[in-house]
Amino acid sequence: MAFFMLIACLLKFSEGISFIAILAVGLLSLLPGRLFPNAFIPRNHLLHWVGIAVAVIALNIAWYEYARYYNDVYGNNQSLIGILPFWDMNKNDWQLLEYMVEDVWLPHLMHPVWLYTLGAMTLLFLGLFLRTHELLRWITLLLLVGCGGYGLLFLKAFPMHDYYWLTFAMYPPFLLITLLEWGVRAFQGRHWLIKAVPVAGLFALSILGLMQNREIQKVRYTDDRFRSGLPEGSYELEPYLRSIGVSRHAKVVSVRDKSPNITLYLMNNPGYSEAFNGGDYTVGGFQKVGAEFLIINDSSYLEKPMYQPFLKKQIGAYKGILIYDIRE
Repeated sequence: MAFFMLIACLLKFSEGISFIAILAVGLLSLLPGRLFPNAFIPRNHLLHWVGIAVAVIALNIAWYEYARYYNDVYGNNQSLIGILPFWDMNKNDWQLLEYMVEDVWLPHLMHPVWLYTLGAMTLLFLGLFLRTHELLRWITLLLLVGCGGYGLLFLKAFPMHDYYWLTFAMYPPFLLITLLEWGVRAFQGRHWLIKAVPVAGLFALSILGLMQNREIQKVRYTDDRFRSGLPEGSYELEPYLRSIGVSRHAKVVSVRDKSPNITLYLMNNPGYSEAFNGGDYTVGGFQKVGAEFLIINDSSYLEKPMYQPFLKKQIGAYKGILIYDIRE
């Protein structure tokens, strides 16, 4: 579980919240009751339930307040602290959702065979519900219901970016773990050929998934649809930045970049792009919170008044990309 939690937090930090719910189920499993008749703690006490409820509520409130604090300090409004539910969607939203899901996101998220297998595994899990491990079954069910609720409450966000689909990635690993645990018990003592069938199936699915991932990675890195119209130099800029003294850890302001981080990723530096900053987006504001360099990959930005005060100290140029030192 710690491995999946680490991966989830690295991919999308807010997915760490899913493990708060999982931790709550784990704590509940220590208490005797209908859900966990074999609980570790031999007595049921109201204070246990109150303590768990208070802890979960406090953690969620703390996360909400942290998101508000972060937005207030950095002028960044990317954290979703509201909802974008399906009932707020109009006809155009539904049409866009249909197109993005069927033609863009799903083909990139997983191979169709994996998609159908996931559906079959979910039906198998529900059919075997009472035969599965009591703790794993409730964790998996919680994630299934939670993903369903998230889907309804944030459906309007799904066409925007595949980033929002990462929440659903929390469910399949636990579904697989739950079914594997049941399978180990169910196939115990069976002939090795019978045991080999599901193992071979999982191995084949893993190879299929790896091949699909390899092809999608090639598309994402080489297809013009995903290159955001950036100049070619953006894809080979990092070595040049290091050669002129821009360290790996220096914060930069990168424009043009309407995405949250494509150019930052390519140059392998922390910093700020122009996406999602609204009226709070100013180079001076970023300078005050530690930005050291301004990197401009579109010469039309040199004519914009908001950038002109920071063009006094050019320290480099690479294939049309200009680098300025904006340290105070």
